[in-house]
Amino acid sequence: MKQPSPGIKLFLLVPWEIFRWIIIILAGSASSWFIYLNLKISTEGSNMMLLVVSAVALQFALALFIKIFFFA
Repeated sequence: MKQPSPGIKLFLLVPWEIFRWIIIILAGSASSWFIYLNLKISTEGSNMMLLVVSAVALQFALALFIKIFFFA
């Protein structure tokens, strides 16, 4: 599994929990957006929107899972 970038790790050392949540939400959104753009290009012309939406939702859920279970 790919490790978070060093910049993200440094932000998670900040003692304010709300700031940590904001960082996780931003990182999860950026990652989900990247997957969305790649899958949108790959599935262009076919009716695979359910695949794209589920991949984005699972990627964002992974970001929340990592925050809750590893950085809590």
